[in-house]
Amino acid sequence: MKKYLFILLIAITAQVGFGQKKNKENDIRTLLELSGAANLGVQAMDKMLSSFKEIYPTVPTEFWEEIRKEVNPNDLVDMIVPIYDDYYTHEDILALIEFYKSEIGQKMTQVQSGIMEDSMDVGRKWGENLTKKVVKRMERKGY
Repeated sequence: MKKYLFILLIAITAQVGFGQKKNKENDIRTLLELSGAANLGVQAMDKMLSSFKEIYPTVPTEFWEEIRKEVNPNDLVDMIVPIYDDYYTHEDILALIEFYKSEIGQKMTQVQSGIMEDSMDVGRKWGENLTKKVVKRMERKGY
């Protein structure tokens, strides 16, 4: 009898743990949606396809449309969920969801892509200036 109770207890514990894991995973997906991170895959894919179109101008538009339909941005989300699971507790995820539901969290989501684009431009300019500085110094030193 004790053996059956022990097995039942283990089964219940495993099911509760699995349920909690599933809830956390669902909450991570909610967070990715609210924060705009889920859309980053779509944006990255669109930019990549746009670059390909420039590189291969003779390829018909229909080809790129077929590719776009075949790619599932949720595949990227599926790959990101375990990363969030590793770095955040379920309580962290819930707190972040509350933040992104707030007015300032929504504003952050709206302006984030602009901030990222502007930051990349500034980083590129900074890198160009640093490169010029290094090259000038190398030339002065005769390298």
